[in-house]
Amino acid sequence: PMFGGQRRTPAERLLDGKYFVTMNDRDWYWRAFLPLGADRDHPACNPFSVTAPSLVSVSLPPCLVVAGGLDLLQDWQLNYVHCLKQAGKQVKLLFLEQATM
Repeated sequence: PMFGGQRRTPAERLLDGKYFVTMNDRDWYWRAFLPLGADRDHPACNPFSVTAPSLVSVSLPPCLVVAGGLDLLQDWQLNYVHCLKQAGKQVKLLFLEQATM
């Protein structure tokens, strides 16, 4: 999953520009995708923001989340797994320590 938010995560700061994508690239993606005037805490970007619907109320099938230890999005992906579990959803994590996504 590709998530983001106004707050930068440790992996975003540590891995910025090291493998393929920079934070500037990702910020451009979000500006192109989100409604005019929205920031990265918009629910389409950040399902953990205060304006996002609770994952408890969202109907989701069982899912597999694949995250890489060299991926600057890994903190968002791991948080997604945590939040899905907290919401009672079926989720499995495949964490590939030496991979980018």
